[in-house]
Amino acid sequence: MPFAHPAIPNGSFSAASPTPSSSQTAARILHLYDKVYETENLREGEATRKTVTFKEDGAEVDVEEDDMSSTRGGRLSIPTPTFDGRPEKQRDRSASLVWVDFLTAPSDTSPFSTDDESDGEESSTGRQYGTLKKSTRIDDAIFNQFSDGSDHILIGKFLAMLENAGLKRTDYRLHELFQSLRRILKEQEAIHRGHMNDNFVGSIETLHITRDVFQEVIIPNIFIISTAYRNHFIIPKFDLFCQMVEDIFLDCKDITAGTVAPYLNKLALVNPTCWGVSFCSIDGQRYSVGDSTMPVTLHALSKPLMYAYALQEIGKVKVHKYVGQEPSGYRFNELVLDPEKRPHNPIINAGSLMIHALLQQFCHPELSSAERFDETHRLFEKLSGGEYVGFSNGMFLNKRQASDRNWALVHFMKEHNCFPPGIDLADVIEYYLQTSSMETTVDVLSVIASTFANGGICPITGQRVLSEEVVADVLSVMFSCGMLEFSGKFAFRVGLPAKSSIAGVILLVIPNVGGFAVWSPPLDKFGNSVRGVEFCEKLVKTFNFHCFDVDKRGKIDPTRRTYVIIITF
Repeated sequence: MPFAHPAIPNGSFSAASPTPSSSQTAARILHLYDKVYETENLREGEATRKTVTFKEDGAEVDVEEDDMSSTRGGRLSIPTPTFDGRPEKQRDRSASLVWVDFLTAPSDTSPFSTDDESDGEESSTGRQYGTLKKSTRIDDAIFNQFSDGSDHILIGKFLAMLENAGLKRTDYRLHELFQSLRRILKEQEAIHRGHMNDNFVGSIETLHITRDVFQEVIIPNIFIISTAYRNHFIIPKFDLFCQMVEDIFLDCKDITAGTVAPYLNKLALVNPTCWGVSFCSIDGQRYSVGDSTMPVTLHALSKPLMYAYALQEIGKVKVHKYVGQEPSGYRFNELVLDPEKRPHNPIINAGSLMIHALLQQFCHPELSSAERFDETHRLFEKLSGGEYVGFSNGMFLNKRQASDRNWALVHFMKEHNCFPPGIDLADVIEYYLQTSSMETTVDVLSVIASTFANGGICPITGQRVLSEEVVADVLSVMFSCGMLEFSGKFAFRVGLPAKSSIAGVILLVIPNVGGFAVWSPPLDKFGNSVRGVEFCEKLVKTFNFHCFDVDKRGKIDPTRRTYVIIITF
């Protein structure tokens, strides 16, 4: 008999072949390669009727969606399963998928009793869906999976699940969990102290705790933990995704072309073999490989951040009265203006100098230089989720000593009356050199990239740092101008917003998915990291990340998830 899934009030699944007798109960597991959507994101009155055929053990099984009209009653709908493209409608990333409780909750083989077995019960939406035979809470489900049938759980297995899902132990969202585990470890060490086992050496991974203690430990962070357990992050099979990224990383490791930037003495001292890649998804899934924790100076990576700061504080109209939005077609430090006597865009040297001047003039002009630097530093920290953003005084002094071209640019713009009245050129250059001399790591830069990919909300803290409109404007300029004179070819080959720096770092943003930061000091003739560009090109050949990638055959969509639907006949 057809079984109505509780998530689909007006839909049904049916089996075409074989059909069990009415006295039998057969369970089939169908993997639907699509997402689940909140009803709020579907058009009212929408209806579909389609059948998709799956093959299971040689028998064909049809999955039918019949008259799936969506309402505003708080129910969830599943759109037609597809295998050759992403679904049309995106669900709200902040919404929880309540219906999955029906899939993970039951401990019996058949999760729902059919009309033959029970009279059913009325749901909150006024429909009969059957009753759960036996309910299991999510904390019990997690405990049961990792306890191997005993009354204790080995915490190391549980933590491995979180790490495989992409959660770092330093994740702000798991703070209470690890605080409690460290407390329990100290208590167990105190118990062993003074007994025969004086050499007891413990670690969080070796902790064995009971069901009640486990529940107490995970409840403060139950949302993020249950999301990881159910594979509901934007990249559900994160461990497999990381393996493929690492393969691309290793493919690029043997590249020896390029030369380290000659402009600054401190850059010339960097080991040219350094190679690091980091990724952060919009759900805060983290992965790093190679030299991802070594300090790197921002240099030109500060330019899109300062542009975002100016848009947020001053507004688009006033900012673009003084700076354009077009690729210049010239070197990043060329003495050239657009036809309206403005720097061509805000992420070349002249444009960024103008952005710094506008912030000094129109954003809290009463602030001292020290206070303004602190405000900017706080913004960068918010973008990075509160992780390390420092300042390289040595690089700052080196850049100040080699600033003749920057002085030429500001005087050139002053000659053409580009600046608003009252600008102090020395203060502008000092502020510009300060922001570009901030330093961080590739690992942290991936969080900044992911904040832009997430529409201005930091995936680690959940704090909105920038408005969606600001992010859209910044990414648009990065897409067309971020890779210097190579920007057009990069947009053609990679099709993603990016920004490079003379340190050999590339910030790559994949909207609604996450952000990469890659670092390799040797540069090509355009001033972009040779390994970094090759990595980006290989990445979009493997995954369907190119923003114009309509035909995705042969490429992998890491955001596609597998839902297990249990159908009872």
